[in-house]
Amino acid sequence: MARFNQIRSVGFSSDAPQAHRSAARALQRDLGVDLSEGSAAERATLRLWTAQDAFAGAPFATRLQELLKKNIAHQDRSWHAVFATGETLHVTGSSPRAVAFGALAIRDAAQGTRPSAAQEGLHVDAFAERLVTWDQTCNQTARFSKGFDRARHFEEACRMGLTGVEINRSPDQNVYQVTHLRRAEDPYPWVNDYGLALDMYAESALNVGTYPPEVIARHRADLEEAGREAQRWDLVPGMMCYEPRWVPEMFFERH
Repeated sequence: MARFNQIRSVGFSSDAPQAHRSAARALQRDLGVDLSEGSAAERATLRLWTAQDAFAGAPFATRLQELLKKNIAHQDRSWHAVFATGETLHVTGSSPRAVAFGALAIRDAAQGTRPSAAQEGLHVDAFAERLVTWDQTCNQTARFSKGFDRARHFEEACRMGLTGVEINRSPDQNVYQVTHLRRAEDPYPWVNDYGLALDMYAESALNVGTYPPEVIARHRADLEEAGREAQRWDLVPGMMCYEPRWVPEMFFERH
């Protein structure tokens, strides 16, 4: 089997999913490998395959089909597989995210951590979905730490094997209620930068005027960017919305 520390280049098809390309760039950044695509990928020492391409003509196609037949759990769960042919490693999987997960495991193995997910063979996830409630690794104080990079956070989510991430959170360290209402006796606004409710992304007849238009626009722009960053790793973007924090007085007058 090819050695992890002998990976010199990562190859993928010319129409490779974005998650394949994201994983390849991560290996280029951390291992200094070259990237190749299309016909040039045939000479790469690590190749990333979609399941469709793998079944159609990969040198390990027969071995993959045999392993999948023996493990019926793959039918409703995510899976990835690692194979070696000569000095070349191959990674394929049930989804672009699964392939990226396998590629990042190989990167970790090349750096000496030896995760089991990088070993040759079929790896079937224990769960159909894997999420972190409140996205605890990113929300609140963690995302305000010095040097925090949300794009790298989503890469780490993929490396951990998560299938989705929460994307609705305040882009401002001092949320609107703290900055503008200035109620020192009320501690809640200081921690309500998680799980922003829909009223902080769009106005309706019920909440018009609660937030300045520029605040809503900034929240929506951040939500869109978070969705794009999640898509780069084929992570399912999700929203966990909590109750509206404030409503205008006219709401109580009418209701």
